[in-house]
Amino acid sequence: MEKQNQMQTIKKYWIWIVAFIGTIVGVLFLSKKYNQKQIDKTDKQIDDNNKKISNLDGKIDAIEDQKQDAKQAAEQIQDQIDDLKDKRDDINPTVVEDTAQLKQDIIAKTKRRGRKPKGQS
Repeated sequence: MEKQNQMQTIKKYWIWIVAFIGTIVGVLFLSKKYNQKQIDKTDKQIDDNNKKISNLDGKIDAIEDQKQDAKQAAEQIQDQIDDLKDKRDDINPTVVEDTAQLKQDIIAKTKRRGRKPKGQS
């Protein structure tokens, strides 16, 4: 009797039972679909970020190369400046302190060019 009573209850509410099971299956299906969309969206963002990172890495490498080139150029210029300072320090101008020698040099230069008469310029 108990079995028959259960069968009658199942026959009476079979639409509700099928609807309930269908609702559960539908909710599971939709949640999986929603989760897949979220996963796809997140994957796309990750890919975009990776592309941006690779672009920035290339720019960073280029900037590091430029920095190294500028550093080498600055070192070369500093070396040239140091060489010029050393050369400047090595130059010893000759100072003639003897006035008689100066007078003879002036006379020698004047004799080479010759003296101009006072009236002609």
